[in-house]
Amino acid sequence: INTSGCVSGTVSASDVFWSTEESTINTTSVIDDHDDDGNSVDGNNLCSNDKLGHMIDNKTTSSIKPATCQIFLHVAGLIDVSLEQKRCQDRLVELEESIESLVKKRQNPTYSEKVPIKTQLIDTKKLYELNSELDSLKEVVSNLKDIKQTNMIDNISTISNEQLLDALYDYLVFNSKSIVPSNLIDLEAKIESILTNELKGGDQPLQFSKVKQWLSWSIRMIPSNENKLIDSKKYWIYRKTVENNLAHNPYFLTGTTYPTVADVSVAYTLTRYTDYSQWICSSDKEYIVKWFNKLKTYFDKSNKMKSLFECNELLC
Repeated sequence: INTSGCVSGTVSASDVFWSTEESTINTTSVIDDHDDDGNSVDGNNLCSNDKLGHMIDNKTTSSIKPATCQIFLHVAGLIDVSLEQKRCQDRLVELEESIESLVKKRQNPTYSEKVPIKTQLIDTKKLYELNSELDSLKEVVSNLKDIKQTNMIDNISTISNEQLLDALYDYLVFNSKSIVPSNLIDLEAKIESILTNELKGGDQPLQFSKVKQWLSWSIRMIPSNENKLIDSKKYWIYRKTVENNLAHNPYFLTGTTYPTVADVSVAYTLTRYTDYSQWICSSDKEYIVKWFNKLKTYFDKSNKMKSLFECNELLC
């Protein structure tokens, strides 16, 4: 399985043995990766050799889900944070034991004399890889903790619709003042933490993933105060994609019958450019104007959000 692009430790052990529905798992030999003292030094697998061995059955036909990067599962809202936390903690214990064993082996007084140079180099490389995975996994554990806290906040439904929309507007306005790449992911997380189920596009993971794509793209396309002119092909593609989506969707961007945070973030980003008035007033943009008007009507409970869409009435 190709795990490039996946954060270390976030690909499940079962993903290593992925296959299509009702596929037969062929006989596979498990490499017994031990050091000279018989200690297990497992730096490449996502689970121990013993666990891998139990997963392989040359005569059993199993139904295994196709390999899926857990980063996408989080984006789609399908990740089980508690389960991932336990899996990461278990792997942390394995890594720490392997590192301790290897360090102890290398500290042996006779190690440098009796162990071949080639083996010493292999041990050095393995120790580096184990420590690298350990550091990465600690970061994953920290991120999972943040995700769990975010989910807890997301479940709080006491916030009023007006407060929610005002907060959403404030986040977007704050970001337009200064775009710092390192803050973008944090901003997205903050916005997601205050979204209602409706602004997420419902409870379907696929729908929410589409909404998140628009939110992420829109935040990155918001110009800073020093760069409000359209001078890049990226923005042209962005705006053209918006036009095409609205031209084929009678209601809102992601096909819902009500606005989501995708519509809000896109509308805000579009109005941040200096040629917005000229663009919106062109003869073939009537459906864009109607979309803005529907957003204004929907968000009339929030004065801040309402002011964003009122500009339409003064443009053409």
